[in-house]
Amino acid sequence: MNDIAEINHKIKMIKKIENDSLRFDESHAKLNPFEQFLEWFNELLDSNLADPPAMVVASVDENNFPDTRVVLLKELALNQFIFFTNYTSNKAKQFAKSSVVALNFHWPQFNRQVRIRGKISKVSREKSEKYFNSRPHEAQLAAYASHQSSVVSGKEEIEKKT
Repeated sequence: MNDIAEINHKIKMIKKIENDSLRFDESHAKLNPFEQFLEWFNELLDSNLADPPAMVVASVDENNFPDTRVVLLKELALNQFIFFTNYTSNKAKQFAKSSVVALNFHWPQFNRQVRIRGKISKVSREKSEKYFNSRPHEAQLAAYASHQSSVVSGKEEIEKKT
């Protein structure tokens, strides 16, 4: 096992290179935060950055402890950030109990972070089904076979269900 003191020393030695060209200039900021997000996100999509739609979504569990996971933004609507999840997953159950969530996009290569807090709601069944049907066949099978957030005995158990 690594020595914690050694790891802490390595953490302290990390140097962040500042890029002045990426500094945030408030005089160029949009008044509407959603419009600012759209501008930045569009820049990221035009770059070769890996996974710009990756975001952390935070909810609270049954004991009011924060719970986070990384999901992918799949669509934007006016002041809406749309992603999909299995309705039987822990996160879906948490969303059903408390509709208050937080999102965090972090793009360190651009020296940017966007934090969003708000209420979550389900998309229409039609939209959900359309998204599911657009997924690769293997991903659809995996979703059917998976009981998200439940413990499985191993790969064999999953393969039996597909």
